[in-house]
This record gives sequence, structure tokens and C-alpha cells, in this order.
Amino acid sequence: MSAAEYLPLVFSLLLLGGLFMAIARMGAAGTLSRNGLVGIRTAATMQSDAAWYAAHSAIAPTLRACAWVQLAGAVVILVLALSMENAPIMPIGLAFLLLPIIGMLIATATTAANAANEAHQRVKEDSQA
Repeated sequence: MSAAEYLPLVFSLLLLGGLFMAIARMGAAGTLSRNGLVGIRTAATMQSDAAWYAAHSAIAPTLRACAWVQLAGAVVILVLALSMENAPIMPIGLAFLLLPIIGMLIATATTAANAANEAHQRVKEDSQA
């Protein structure tokens, strides 16, 4: 396969890496408002604005790491495609594409959900006091 045939995979890695990086930056800065399109939209994070912001702040380092892995994957795929004709490029590319997503999902189910639930609980306690 020629290097040009791997461009959709490289583009996908760059796009997802950029999206993860943007969400991580906005989440850490507290500028990603609760919405139905972008961000971690789970039952825990959608409970309140406090839960939303706490979850995105907690998950920002993981999202940033996932973004860097995907961006590095795009570079690795380009280098392999240009330098090695019979390299196992597609399995390597799919690993760079899928493993960070799986890692992000696991972190969302644990770190983000815990932070969101704790923040929402604090808001409920403050409103009752």
C-alpha cells in the first residue's frame, strides 16, 4: 500500500487527538459549558453544572495524554508508511486510534464519575444548609 492510502487513518488520529486536546484544555480551564454535543455526557456529569465542571477538570490530564498518544500515532503511521513498505501499519494505526479511546472511557467511568458525583453532592448539601 502507498503512503497516501493511510491518510484517512492519519487524519482520524489528528482529528481525534485535536478534539481530545481541546476538550482537555477547556475542561481544565472551566470554559466548557454543559451541553449535549461535546464533552463527557454521562448521568453523573449532567446532574449539575458543578458536576460537569468537576468531571472535566478531573479528566483533563487523561484526555491530554490520550490526545498526545493519538497525535504521536499520526506521526508514527506517516513515518512507517513513507519508510517501510511491508510494515504492519494498519494494526499499529488502529491501536493508536482505539487504545486511547478505551483508556478515556475507563477514566470517564471512574475518575470523572467520582468527581461529578462528589461535586453534585456538595452542591446538594450546600443548598440544604
